[in-house]
Amino acid sequence: IGVDPELRPEEEVLVVDKKDRLLAVGRSFFNAIEMQSFKIGVAVKVRHGAADSE
Repeated sequence: IGVDPELRPEEEVLVVDKKDRLLAVGRSFFNAIEMQSFKIGVAVKVRHGAADSE
């Protein structure tokens, strides 16, 4: 999983797949270091997902 090293809690984020296709838009719960350190859990509160636009 890749995370922008400048990411901070409460920032707007784009969630993309390995081919850079947009999957979701939301707000981060953690900074980049915290986000990379855990294996399972919720890192982003998703506001809009790719399926929302279909």
